[in-house]
Amino acid sequence: MYTLIKENNLETLPRLVCVNGHIVKPLTTLLDSSKLTVDLDAQPYSDSINNEANFLNEVNLICSDALIEFKVKKNTQAGTILILNLGKPLDSNPIAFHPRFQWILEENSTLSILELNIGEGTYFNNPVRQIFLKKNSCLEFNNFINPSPSSYLCSNFFVKLAEQARYKQFLMTKEAKFARQEVNVKLLGEWSETLFRAIQILNTHQHSDITTHFIHEAPHCTSFQNVKNILSERSKGVFQGKVCVKRQAQKTNAEQQNQTLLLSDQAEIYTKPELEIYAEDVKCSHGATVGALDDEQLFFLMSKGIPYPQAKQILTNAFVVEAIDYITDPLAKEFFNKHLNTEILEGL
Repeated sequence: MYTLIKENNLETLPRLVCVNGHIVKPLTTLLDSSKLTVDLDAQPYSDSINNEANFLNEVNLICSDALIEFKVKKNTQAGTILILNLGKPLDSNPIAFHPRFQWILEENSTLSILELNIGEGTYFNNPVRQIFLKKNSCLEFNNFINPSPSSYLCSNFFVKLAEQARYKQFLMTKEAKFARQEVNVKLLGEWSETLFRAIQILNTHQHSDITTHFIHEAPHCTSFQNVKNILSERSKGVFQGKVCVKRQAQKTNAEQQNQTLLLSDQAEIYTKPELEIYAEDVKCSHGATVGALDDEQLFFLMSKGIPYPQAKQILTNAFVVEAIDYITDPLAKEFFNKHLNTEILEGL
């Protein structure tokens, strides 16, 4: 763990360390932060989230030990914090854990989160994150999923935005045998904004699913989704995206895209972008594209003396690096660039 933090220049960040869903206080420095408060046994901020019709959320409610709450005070710039979620069975037997987190940003507050999910052995991790953004607050949530190749991860995000609130999320998934990330966002206040970008990089027999459900309930709101998949060998990727625009949500601007690069004839992608619109004055679009590497571009790079594996890597990185460019937090952007195998580009 310390090697991971040091190699990525993350030593100075306030951090929360969880092992198998439980906080390790001796390794956690976030509890002493003056910019946000932490309650290790909090009460639910909104019962409506606990009542969401979601099977994995119900399992989490039954099995979780406590609700951990993080609150950023009004008019506070809380900077960047590091969340480390580690999974590791204590013996040869598989384990399951169900952590539950609640984030509350008061008016005019900002926070950036870098969350790393890593592990060893066979385990099932089922976290739930409840996020409440008050008026004119801003949260950037960068999530790295790179657990054990034999692990199972099912994650739920429930996000509510008030007037002029902004929620920005980036998600990179690698390695897990089975992963499912579900992002549920409700834009409740006027001029609120949600930007969601994700990358799934899968190989062997790995399976990863990203499911989103964005609900526009107020006028003049914006949502953007772009999920990119790089699939090789016999991996399977899934994107299920839905944008619902309620009748009162006039002047909505919503865009949804799914792009997939297949590096193998055996790889599979299942994609289903969906719009459900009841308002009349909106600007909404969705689409999906699937393809392989361009042979002409490969030939051009190889004609310049670049070996085939490196040429393939350059084109693959070019397909997804744009998503990382949109990350605002410099430490998070540096971290994700390092884990996108860009060393080949740097060595040319």
